[in-house]
Amino acid sequence: MSTKAAARVRGDLRVLLRHVKALPSTSNCGLATFIVGKFRDGMHAGNRDAVKALRWQAHDAAQMVKATAERRELIDIYAGEKMTQAERMNLSAYRVGLRMPESYQDEDEVLLGKDSEESARQKQ
Repeated sequence: MSTKAAARVRGDLRVLLRHVKALPSTSNCGLATFIVGKFRDGMHAGNRDAVKALRWQAHDAAQMVKATAERRELIDIYAGEKMTQAERMNLSAYRVGLRMPESYQDEDEVLLGKDSEESARQKQ
């Protein structure tokens, strides 16, 4: 196996192990051990075609894990679960062809009511 192919296989192994580690279940140790065992078995396979097939299976599994994580992230973003209220309003306005006006004040000041306190002080 060339150095480039070995690096790709190690990268795929890292992707899969990171995914297993992020799973909420407490029995992930057995799954991680299984994955590492499969990779080790593939390293010792004598048939070139079998090694190539195992390499592609590992690559496909790693790509599936990456794509699933990205899809989950995009669904959360589009559903608005990971957006602030201002971002959600801007996105809603953009969807109907409008733009939200730019604010010249800090949003925190407006939300905390500091704007009205300062204007009251200036009037006195």
